[in-house]
Amino acid sequence: MADIDSMEKAPYDERLRHDTDDRTQERAELHPNHPMLWPSWLRHACLLQLAFNAMMNGFTSSILIPGFPIIAEKFGVSEAAASYLTSVHVLFLGLGPLIWAPICDKYGRRLCLILAMLLSFAANIGGAYARSYGTLMAARIFQSIGISFGNVCGAAIVVELFSAEHRAAKLNVWSVMVTAGPAIGGLVGGFLIAALGWQWALYLNAICNAAEMLAYIFCFPETQWVPSNPIGLKARMRFPVNHSRRLRPSTFLQPLLFFQSPVLVIMLFVFGVSFGIISVGLSVTLPAVFPVLYGFSPQADGLVFVAYVVGALVGGQLGGWLSDVIVRRYAAKCEREGRHYRHEYRLFAVIPGYFLAVIGLILYGVTLQEATHWSGPVIAFGIAECGLQIIINVINTYCVDCYRTHSLTVTVFLNILRQVVGFTAGFWIPPLIAATGYGLGVGILAIMCFCFYVLSTVVFVRGEELRQRFPVRGLS
Repeated sequence: MADIDSMEKAPYDERLRHDTDDRTQERAELHPNHPMLWPSWLRHACLLQLAFNAMMNGFTSSILIPGFPIIAEKFGVSEAAASYLTSVHVLFLGLGPLIWAPICDKYGRRLCLILAMLLSFAANIGGAYARSYGTLMAARIFQSIGISFGNVCGAAIVVELFSAEHRAAKLNVWSVMVTAGPAIGGLVGGFLIAALGWQWALYLNAICNAAEMLAYIFCFPETQWVPSNPIGLKARMRFPVNHSRRLRPSTFLQPLLFFQSPVLVIMLFVFGVSFGIISVGLSVTLPAVFPVLYGFSPQADGLVFVAYVVGALVGGQLGGWLSDVIVRRYAAKCEREGRHYRHEYRLFAVIPGYFLAVIGLILYGVTLQEATHWSGPVIAFGIAECGLQIIINVINTYCVDCYRTHSLTVTVFLNILRQVVGFTAGFWIPPLIAATGYGLGVGILAIMCFCFYVLSTVVFVRGEELRQRFPVRGLS
């Protein structure tokens, strides 16, 4: 592959060719401390910290769900009002990165990770000591804004640490944990709240945040390459400033500029609708389905999420492996035959994800409609989640590849609709299924996903042409 970034041992990130002068390029090429040339153990240690942070985003959203009846009784509100503690949290997971992204570009990833953990820690402690519903809601909003940075920064940092031909597999580690977080939170929350009370759900969040903050302080170098800042791993433990970036009010709306690209808008809806329907939509049906049809207890309901986690792990491994294999072979063929490299070729790896997502949804609705053994809808849940994880992995990697120098902004853009659809899913999916029945209701959800999947084939065929015809203007 002609692109220097395609080689694992590449001496510097390609964007330096466009952003720096010849002297800086030479220094970057020769210096061994560029993030892509860090030791493998250090890069993977950073990746594992990011993956844990990614898991905590959904974990903190769902861990309170089993405690809604207790919280409703304590503060004198309905269970529906108590559920807003999660719905609002999900919404601000999408809006919070609009604040973090420009600050991160100017002051670096490491400082924002530390500040995000500090804010989340303080908000969790405040929520645990809340004496009113309003105070708890405010704490959940601030906690969501803090933890939301981990929802998007991982993709940008993976781009800075790993080359294109290995990027999908590394992004998979991060994205699987983003997807699995809500399931793990619901599973842990059921047993923890039953044993110690709902406050301990927030105490556990705070303990995890404190551990993450210490890890970022002592074990996480700055990954953003800023030529004007000192070079070296010791220097990377400081807080560099990117003087070329200026914080203006318009800077915080940069992700919205990607609405100029029909390619990204199409993939945005595929990404967001798939996540909202499969991850959030199916999850919110569990409390109303399994106790009624199968007599499950709240703890047994939580165990259903084991299928969710298994599906995410299998889909993540399959999607990351298939995506990287396709890109490596295609890149080698392009180099061998002197052909032009197209980023859209990676999207062929998403087709198995489309198939599994639709099949999983159909099976979920049919098995519930026919009241089969409980293993039927549980397996279908896992199949749909497997497909979803392939979709998330491939689309996220494709969009980052297309706009690699704005990887953080692209990830924020993709995250917005995902969280907004996730926020609304609890309001319209349960009533839809209640009105139409399990078979037809979930079938409608499958049809919605299928329509967007068919639409995305336009990007497979004409994505490069559309990106050139409709460039994203105004990006700093």
